[in-house]
Amino acid sequence: MKGHRDGLGQLEEDHISSSEDDSSDEEDFSSVRQWFKIDSSSHAPSRFSFTGDVGMKACVTNISDLLEYFELFFTDEIVKHIVTETNIFAAENLNKFKSKEHFRTIIGVKLMRMRVFFATLIL
Repeated sequence: MKGHRDGLGQLEEDHISSSEDDSSDEEDFSSVRQWFKIDSSSHAPSRFSFTGDVGMKACVTNISDLLEYFELFFTDEIVKHIVTETNIFAAENLNKFKSKEHFRTIIGVKLMRMRVFFATLIL
C-alpha cells in the first residue's frame, strides 16, 4: 500500500493500523514459512490449523433471483473495497498518461458502475 491518497480516503490511518496488524501477523506465521519437500506420494502439510465453521452461512433455498446469488459472494463491502482500490490505482497511475487528453477526463469509479462492469463480465 502507498502512504497517501489524494482525496480518495483515509489511507494514512489505514496504513498505520495495517502495518501494526502486519507485524503481529509476522510473529504468528513465522513457522509456516519453512520449506518442505513435497512429492506426488505425500500430501502437503497443513499451513494453518483451521478452527472455524465450514460451509455456507446463507440460506440459498429461498433465493429466486440470480442477483441474490451474486450478492452472496460480492457483498457491498467487497464491491466498495474493489471500487476504492480501483480509484487509488487510477489516481496513482494517471500521471503516467498526462500526454493523453482522454486520460485527463477519467472520473472515479462508483459502486453502481462497478456492479455494471461485473454484470457485463458475467454475461
